[in-house]
Amino acid sequence: MSEFGLGVWSHNIKDFGGKNELKERIAALADAGFDLVIPCVKGHGRVSYQSKVAHVEAWCKGWDPLETMANEAKKAGLKLHPWL
Repeated sequence: MSEFGLGVWSHNIKDFGGKNELKERIAALADAGFDLVIPCVKGHGRVSYQSKVAHVEAWCKGWDPLETMANEAKKAGLKLHPWL
């Protein structure tokens, strides 16, 4: 077996959709055999997670997409490597 698995990169964590869509997409990736998700969590000076020091994207105020993705990835056995 190869030491390399299947990974998916996303230019923006927003590509995974809202909270329910994000959960469904993470589960679908795990079911398809992926083992690594690499979402971008910062763009144009704003972040896609809750922060006390950075400007937060308006679309994710009230929930934390990165936290949700991390929790769902862990449940599904996926590695998560967010990048800025």
